[in-house]
Amino acid sequence: MISGEGVRRRLIYVLSDFGKGRECPLCGWQGSEFRPRLNPRKPSADAVCPKCRSLERHRLGYFALRSRLKDIQNTLHFAPEKPMEKWLRSISSKYVSCDLEPGLAMEVEDITKLSYSKESFDFIWCSNVLEHVPDDRTAMSELRRVLTKGGTCVVAVPIWRRKTYEDPTVTTPEERLEKFGQNDHVRLYGLDIEDRLKAAGFNVEMITSRDFDPRDVGRYGLNHLTTGELFICT
Repeated sequence: MISGEGVRRRLIYVLSDFGKGRECPLCGWQGSEFRPRLNPRKPSADAVCPKCRSLERHRLGYFALRSRLKDIQNTLHFAPEKPMEKWLRSISSKYVSCDLEPGLAMEVEDITKLSYSKESFDFIWCSNVLEHVPDDRTAMSELRRVLTKGGTCVVAVPIWRRKTYEDPTVTTPEERLEKFGQNDHVRLYGLDIEDRLKAAGFNVEMITSRDFDPRDVGRYGLNHLTTGELFICT
């Protein structure tokens, strides 16, 4: 038997498919609102596309870069998120995905010691990965090493503050949940991630959801409290 809360939630989901107040730029879905994000630490009542399951960060990335990224030769996609994969494949002659854990991507790779040769990829997508990596500076250097001259690497992480907070003595899942908001995160990034990326050898351009018409931000669901920034590294 479905509980009263279950019935209410299903009704909300059905009603959200009517109307045209929201539109997913990745898959074309239209409805009155996106589905709620259930994570209690990052709640959002208007976040998840019911068709392709994209979140704000996916839609922001596509919306911001769709006209800038064309005819890519070799793409490397870290920890591949399904809502982005179809688009990245469509604009790339060769697409490779990788993850530290077996079975989650095409290849198994450690971002701090990649097996790829220098200048192997002209486009890299690295979203919501570095906050899981203890040695993020080495990871950034590896991204720079495998990127071609003239290539582009897109980095996105949850941004919580102006200055990054990390503590290497925090090692248990319980401590990380308390300090960093998720049991597999190792820091809370600030906007000073730009300085770390520059130190790795990148030129960095920051794009934010605030750069776009507020009407588009609302319609396409481009903004969330911690995922409103993209760092375009060249």
